[in-house]
Amino acid sequence: MLPKSLFHATRIENMTNITLEGLKPMSEGVFFSDSVQNAAKFLMLKMPISEIIVFEIATKDLDKKFLEESFDHSFEFFQCRAWVYAKPIPYSKVRDIYDFNKKNTTVKASFIDSKPKK
Repeated sequence: MLPKSLFHATRIENMTNITLEGLKPMSEGVFFSDSVQNAAKFLMLKMPISEIIVFEIATKDLDKKFLEESFDHSFEFFQCRAWVYAKPIPYSKVRDIYDFNKKNTTVKASFIDSKPKK
């Protein structure tokens, strides 16, 4: 069963491009996890990053035929599930943004309302 929301973590430097172009698939797709902390955990293990932002997307806003569970990680190690989405996701579908900083605290990002002007 899918959670109500999925979470995608990235470097804070990617914020501007995402607000303008949305979440774009890289290699296999856009990767998601089941919580803010788990999404950040995947990214922190890949590269040393001091500040991470995590985007929350409502599962109901995704076309399920392009969403599948990813098994490219050890569930026993990570203790969480992951998904991959094969299509771009417009920024308008972002429900919330969280700032996961180097102190391991998570706060709602203050720039969530900064939708791009067209």
